[in-house]
This record gives sequence, C-alpha cells and structure tokens, in this order.
Amino acid sequence: MLKFLLIIILFFFLLVFLLGFSFLRFLARMFGMTPPPRPRKDTSSRKEYKNNQRDTQTAHTSSRKKIFDKDQGEYTDYEEIK
Repeated sequence: MLKFLLIIILFFFLLVFLLGFSFLRFLARMFGMTPPPRPRKDTSSRKEYKNNQRDTQTAHTSSRKKIFDKDQGEYTDYEEIK
C-alpha cells in the first residue's frame, strides 16, 4: 500500500513539473522570449525521395501515348455567319 501511494505521489509531482514547464514555455512564446526557429536542413533521404519522384514522373510521361492529333486544338479564324 505504501509503495502504491509513493508511486502515485511521484507521478503527481512529475505531472506538475511537466505541466509547469509547458506553461512556462507557452508564456515565453507568447511574450517573444524565445529565439526564432532555425530553418531545417534538407536531409539526404528527402533528396533521394524527391529525385525518385522526379524519375518516376518522367518515366510515366514518356510511356504515355498521345491521344490528340497535331492539328487538333489549334486556333482557327472566327467567321460570323449571318
């Protein structure tokens, strides 16, 4: 019973500490006491993912068959018929 009570008290103090720390960080952000966030560096895995996406897109576009002929979709002169 005593161990159970000590564990509950320990968790209570931990909870109070974490909530207090979070509240202080919130106040610091509200009043502008924190430095601006640093920009993230582009990691190599992201670059590989982007390159892989680009390669996949070019592979898909080159394997597509044309649907329209060359002369379709061109502008024509407008003639008003009365």
